[in-house]
Amino acid sequence: MVDYMFKQVGINAISSGAVKDNIASCRIFEKLGFTKIGEFEEESPYTFYDGILTFSKYELTKEEYFNKKSENV
Repeated sequence: MVDYMFKQVGINAISSGAVKDNIASCRIFEKLGFTKIGEFEEESPYTFYDGILTFSKYELTKEEYFNKKSENV
């Protein structure tokens, strides 16, 4: 999907995030080559959790993606 978005759709960057305590989701971003660019706190958008959550924000640019991909060839 990442490859498709950069090659076919032509976007220049993808940003996303996960709850900081969700280690598995954060690790997936890292395995895909995303860079952690910050953290922020926000009221939980989830109905099953009432409170403030800390989110980790990740980003992957088109340039980073193709540079990392060529290093792994």
